[in-house]
Parts: sequence; C-alpha cells; structure tokens
Amino acid sequence: MSRVTAAQRVKSSIVAEREIMRFAVPDPVTGIRPHALWHKHVHNVELDPIQILKMQEMDAHPNTVDFSCRRTGKTAVKEMYHLEMLATTPHQELGIVAPRMQQSQNNLNYLIDGVRRSEILTAYIAHKQGRPQLRDTSFQFVNGSKASAYGIMSQIDGDSITMASLEETDDMPQDRLMSRFLPMLGAARRLGVDRKTTEFKPSIRISGVYKGADVLQRLIDTGEYHTLPPVDVHLGVALGMVDHMCISVWPLRVTICPPSSRGLRAARRFLPSA
Repeated sequence: MSRVTAAQRVKSSIVAEREIMRFAVPDPVTGIRPHALWHKHVHNVELDPIQILKMQEMDAHPNTVDFSCRRTGKTAVKEMYHLEMLATTPHQELGIVAPRMQQSQNNLNYLIDGVRRSEILTAYIAHKQGRPQLRDTSFQFVNGSKASAYGIMSQIDGDSITMASLEETDDMPQDRLMSRFLPMLGAARRLGVDRKTTEFKPSIRISGVYKGADVLQRLIDTGEYHTLPPVDVHLGVALGMVDHMCISVWPLRVTICPPSSRGLRAARRFLPSA
C-alpha cells in the first residue's frame, strides 16, 4: 500500500468537502434542508419519514427532547443529525454525556461508524503529525468541528462545546449536570475563528426513557425544550422499526412481574401507554 502524502490528503479533503456541501444548503423556496439526500449521498443511509420529520424539527428548535418507545431509533437520528451538522458547519464541538462513559462511547459510535462507512467522511478526517484524529472517545474533521464523549462524572472543567447530546438524563445527578456539563455551552467564540463568518448557537438534544418526576421532567418544565414527535410501539411496528413478534409477548411479561419491580417498569416502556 502506497504512502499518502500530506498534499494528497489536502486534495482529498477538498474534494470531500465539495461532496459534503452538495446537499447541505436549504431549499431556496421552502427553506428546508434536504437531510434525506445528504445522508444517502454521504454515508449511504436512507432515512424513514419519522427521522426526516425529527431532523426538520431539530432545525427549527435548538433544544429538543425525544422520549419515544424503546428500539425506535431516537438515539440514532439524534447522532446522525449531529454528524451532518459537524460535517457541514465549521468549528463546532459536540459533547456527548451519559451516566457512564461506556454509554457515551456507544452514542459516539453512531458518528464514528458513519465516518468509517463513508469514503467522503473518511477523507474529511483531520490529521495531526500524520495521524488521523479518529479515536474511540473523539474525532475531528478538517473544518475544525469535533465530537467527544464524556461520562457525567468525568473531569470536564475547561472544555467548551456548542452542541450537547444527553442520553438517559433521568439517570444523571441533577447537580452535576447543571453545574458541570451544561455550563460548557456558554462560549460564543473560538480563538482564531472569525465570528462574522462562523456562528455559535448552543443546542441541547436529549433522548432517553421518560420516567417522570425526575431530572428530565424538571428540564421540560422550564419550557425551553421542544418535544419531538414521539413514536409509540404501534407506529414503531408499522414503520418496521420494532419486531412485532417480540413486542407481542411484553404484555404477558408485565403480568408475571412483581409490583414495583424494575422488570415491570422496563416492560411497561414497550406498551402503548408508556
């Protein structure tokens, strides 16, 4: 295998950027971004109607929450949206936080897998001293945008992000979330970046199971968060997101779970009333 020089990498990244921006501009008539075309063209993923609708609503609302039924792809659509924003908008930084570091890395893998299955995005990965900036806990594009994974108890003082991705918010300690992670969104500038050409708009995307009367409920009560269209188990089955045979046995599992058990609460998350 021949060695790729720095000049060849620069040339490849310029070609990749042209392809990335091909479907990144909103329609001049409707003002809607062609998300479906972008994801199909760049990393060969076909979005379903619900995913397209959720991405359009994320375009309109900087802070959103999605507590759809389990196994309906709420985390996948959120992280695919972030992948598009990082690739098409320079000098942005995504911070993914979850109760545990492993869970944050699972979310980051949605983005990393998108990069690895795309020759366009692979060519757009930044290099420093000849090494690609693509690791298990972070990656960076040529345009300066990058993503990192955090655990809620990680040492995060000094970091600064423009996009926050929160997973399973109800399982996080509220004081740690409010005092350590969310204040990282405050910066409106970057050293060496012209603020006239690059805009930093903080956004928060939350997904996870809605348990009620906990951290997520308190955030929703502030009125700052727009709820994305929820997908219940029936719609999930109709769209082919959830296996019908698997879901059909959950009502039976509810009947055999002891009252107030964790198994009962888990089972109810698949039911229409969840």
